[in-house]
Amino acid sequence: MMHLRITLALVALSLQACGLGPFAESGGGDDSLPQSGAGPYEFAPPDFETPADEPYILAQPVVSLTDPTGRLLDDGRYEIFYTRKDSEGSEIWRVRLESLDALPAEPPELVLEASLDWEEGVVRSPTLVVEGSELFLYYQGSDENPSVGLARSSDGGLSFQKDPANPLVSAARDPDVIVGEETWLMVYVDPAGEEVLLREGVGATAFGEARSLVRARIGTANAFDSVGIRGPALRRQVSSAGREHFGLFYAGEGTTSDGDRISSIGYQGSFDLQEWAAFLDGEPILEAGPAGAGGPAPLLDGTKSLLFIHQRRQGRGRLAVAFGP
Repeated sequence: MMHLRITLALVALSLQACGLGPFAESGGGDDSLPQSGAGPYEFAPPDFETPADEPYILAQPVVSLTDPTGRLLDDGRYEIFYTRKDSEGSEIWRVRLESLDALPAEPPELVLEASLDWEEGVVRSPTLVVEGSELFLYYQGSDENPSVGLARSSDGGLSFQKDPANPLVSAARDPDVIVGEETWLMVYVDPAGEEVLLREGVGATAFGEARSLVRARIGTANAFDSVGIRGPALRRQVSSAGREHFGLFYAGEGTTSDGDRISSIGYQGSFDLQEWAAFLDGEPILEAGPAGAGGPAPLLDGTKSLLFIHQRRQGRGRLAVAFGP
């Protein structure tokens, strides 16, 4: 992977000169578009000198792994929460990785399983918020009647207890939650998969009315989101000049020239959560290839931009990572 990192470093330098670096506030003279971590992203090529199966960081026989969300731990390891689905239903699991080009040193572990009537055998699409010593794990329950639930941990993630207020939001798929300066921000997709919606809250469970952020370009020829939209991920950054901006990552569902369904990753930026502009003239920031890409979860750490996703190969989901400049 060394040659990849060198290549990316050179690309980053050239992009920053054009105002397209991962923490640039604008690019190409367009002051309406923050581009923090916007990419574009590339997969790591296979490296036969590592034990990993690049670009995949986790794959298992029989079961399907999807919807990753990751964070960097204090000890330098990566902690990835994800959906594990089989013929019986779906659960939320966790794996810790020493690095992105090594196999897990410890086996994955079960974090949350469906146990309530409203979940209808399904818990999936985890997203994690860390506030002080408490961990907040939001998730989607049910596929037929999707809603958002919350599980809390006060022991560092050793155990999670579901909130008695569940479900917090009804008619909602693929939640993602972050904490802003004064409010909690939740984005999700409507059940039809046509638009990303936002709710603002004053705490972990009290979210206000929904408003639309981004709509899929349903029926638009050659648009990568012509069929629908899934898996939004909202990220907040503050530039060196002190300006707040937001990046919205999402999976657009479209079709290939042969009429097959395919997913790619898109990005839109905003300074105020009101006006949004697409990067690369509305083209994907990650061309997914024949395996597609879903469940984008960016990890923006200093000058490093990582994008965790899932891909489907041989009928099951696998967790992968792509690298940005």
